[in-house]
Amino acid sequence: MAGFLPGPGMTVYYATKAFVLSFSEALHSEFKPRGVRVTVLCPGPVPTEFAQRAGISGGSMALEILTLSAEQVAEAGYRGLMQGRRTVVLGLVNKAVVTAIRLVPRRFLLTLVDARQRRRRSAPRTSRPSPVLIANSVGAVTHMNRAPDHAQGAASPC
Repeated sequence: MAGFLPGPGMTVYYATKAFVLSFSEALHSEFKPRGVRVTVLCPGPVPTEFAQRAGISGGSMALEILTLSAEQVAEAGYRGLMQGRRTVVLGLVNKAVVTAIRLVPRRFLLTLVDARQRRRRSAPRTSRPSPVLIANSVGAVTHMNRAPDHAQGAASPC
């Protein structure tokens, strides 16, 4: 959901997600007449080894109700891409959150996100984040940039 929110405390992360969302939607519009599909996938939190590798303790990453398995996310993203959808937001709760974000004043969102990030920063960490994770995030954007030249479709994470 970070692509839909302002992100004090993790400014670059949130801004990168917002860029990928906007960029992918624009590519979808540009390439659709040429038969190239671009779908931006916004799954919300997905339980993977990311939290452990980033040093985030078990329950602090997200509420259980917001998460789907990696398999569910991959399947829904693929279906959305094959259907030519511009954006895929997974789960009823995540869709409601995205809708609410559009209705809530930005100042209030900034306050909420800032408070959450402050709590997360004060929580004990199990280890230091790996620089490889940052490279992987940038790699996903780079891969998305190249995909229309090499494939009939591209899905990018939001």
